[in-house]
Amino acid sequence: MKRVLIVVLLLTVAGVCKDRNQNAADSGRSYHSVIPLGAERIDLKPSKKQMFILATAESPQFEGWHGVANARTLFSSDGKKVKFYPSHVRFRLTATAMRPDMLVLESYGSINVPDAEIGDYLLHLGFRVLVFHGLEKTIIEPDKIRMIGMPAEVPYAERIYHISFNLQQRIPITDRIVLEVTSPTGNRLCKFHLDLF
Repeated sequence: MKRVLIVVLLLTVAGVCKDRNQNAADSGRSYHSVIPLGAERIDLKPSKKQMFILATAESPQFEGWHGVANARTLFSSDGKKVKFYPSHVRFRLTATAMRPDMLVLESYGSINVPDAEIGDYLLHLGFRVLVFHGLEKTIIEPDKIRMIGMPAEVPYAERIYHISFNLQQRIPITDRIVLEVTSPTGNRLCKFHLDLF
């Protein structure tokens, strides 16, 4: 009798473990209309302070998209296979030198900007989207850039941007989209990947 109970117990435990593993294998990513892209830290010289850049991608079409684990496949909220990115995507980007407590351990790089000039520096950031299709690269300039929050004429060490892009064509969901943030002189400051797989 004890052996039967042990066997039943072991089979039950094995079944639970199998179900849990199956659920983990079946689970994939799911998305809402706003997709966080992460944060980057830029070290400032000569002050030894830090600037942080945070980004999200936004589109109503992202709502309800979901993927299958270990497969490069996405489905829309109605269960149809997603083949293309939305034709319009907006990025929200916050660039700030006012939040020293953010926990971004690794620095993306460093720039030489005195404290007195950081506000003007943040007013003149540049943005573009890079689309990678295999080895081919397409550059898309913003359709519209809108600064929200503090007015430009007020000196401030934080700026928030809405950057809208018309992707101009049907971009396959298997292509890679990268938001590139550039300095006022046109050099790359950092980049964010819109990676849905």
